[in-house]
Formats: sequence, C-alpha cells, structure tokens
Amino acid sequence: MAQLAVDRSFMPQYAKLEPKVRKAVEATFAKFAEHTHAGLHLEKINSAKDPRIRTIRIDQYWRGVVLAPAKGDVYCLVAVLGHDEAIAYARSRIFSVNQAIGVFEVRNQEALDRLEPALEKAAESSDYRLFEHVFDKDLVRLGIAEELVPLVRLLTRDEHLQALERLLPEAQYVALLALSDGMTVDQAWAEV
Repeated sequence: MAQLAVDRSFMPQYAKLEPKVRKAVEATFAKFAEHTHAGLHLEKINSAKDPRIRTIRIDQYWRGVVLAPAKGDVYCLVAVLGHDEAIAYARSRIFSVNQAIGVFEVRNQEALDRLEPALEKAAESSDYRLFEHVFDKDLVRLGIAEELVPLVRLLTRDEHLQALERLLPEAQYVALLALSDGMTVDQAWAEV
C-alpha cells in the first residue's frame, strides 16, 4: 500500500499555510493510502530536471510536490504551492540525499544551468579559480554533489559564489563559503 511521508523541511511551510489549506493537506495524507496505487492521482511533470518528481492535487488551487521513490511505495511530500508555482518548482529542482552528511537536499538545477554559461565565460578570461587549492575528492567529502564539481571549478570570484547561495542546498553552500574564506577542508567540515 502506498504511503505519503513528509520531508522535515516542509514543516515550517506547513505551519504558515492557512488552516483551510492545512486541513486539505491532512485529508490528502488520509486519501493517499486509500486511493493511490500505480501512480493514481500523481501527475508526472514533463521536462522535469528530476524524473522522480510528481504533483498531487490538494484542492482547486494548491498542489503538493511529491518525490516518488526509486523503488518501493513510500512517497515524500516536499512542498505545497499554488498550482503554477508547484509545477515550476517541480520542473526546475533536483532532489537528493547528501551522502556526506545524510540530509535531504533540493537544488535549483534549472537556474544553475542558466548561470553556467556566464560562469564559463568569466572563467575563460581568468587564470584564477576560487577553489583551485581544493581537490575534487575533498569537495565531495564535504558534501558537494559530484555533478556540481565542474560548475564549482568555474568560480573565479566571491561574487560568483554568492550568486549560488539561493540555488544550492544550504550545507553545500556553507562548505564552499568556508573554503572561500580560507578555511582548510577540516575546518570547513566543522562548519558543515
């Protein structure tokens, strides 16, 4: 039987929802196990950055953003947003577990993809790299997603790193910020 779990980071958002919407979210949890089998009521998002993402109707306006499991039947509610905002959010994000620190993370991959050409252009005109003193394996050990290491290698200025603050998961940004402030890998680990 399918189950709907909730991501811990969703709880502050849940608390800010209007009481009527919170009740609709609660009703969705109750209905999910009863009526959801083989994806019933879950809508797959076309051209989503993360193929596991789905949305579920909460009411006429609100939609839940749900992460489908790679296997099994426990789904995870990560956000409740207005219809159009939920679709845009679901389409643009990648969801993962940070293997270094064991936390659920969300990153705005669509915005990172849009930013990458500008970072490539800036890197072409500079011999300096912000993280040239750090090995790839140490970046990964600090929790930087392996697929983001090439993007991190393009950074030439602190302003470039600051542009990533709202796009990266917090723990990854904190690690990079610590390194850019001159901390060693071990000191950055303590910050993370």
